[in-house]
Amino acid sequence: MSALPAKADSWPTHLGYSAATSKRAEPAGVIVPKSSSHKASIEVKNIKAANDAYHRALSARDMHAMEKVWTGAADNMLIAPPANPRVHVGWVAIKRNWEAYWPVFVK
Repeated sequence: MSALPAKADSWPTHLGYSAATSKRAEPAGVIVPKSSSHKASIEVKNIKAANDAYHRALSARDMHAMEKVWTGAADNMLIAPPANPRVHVGWVAIKRNWEAYWPVFVK
């Protein structure tokens, strides 16, 4: 979450911030659990595992492992490389980026 501006009258009310409390208010009817459920915990573990798999594939420059991380859908997006970021949309474009960029990594 971004820091709130110092002046209450300039707080982003469209994001649900309340000038009276300086906290984000949940929209009416939204139920926020006090503790995470077992299902949410499993989902977090799955996300962390996918993130770890991505970084292992990237570090190893392993295209086969990288293919397992991505869904291969036409709407997959990658913003890379860090030095001159471009948006690569779809697995074909993402794979092409890795194939072109990986050789410049310093081993």
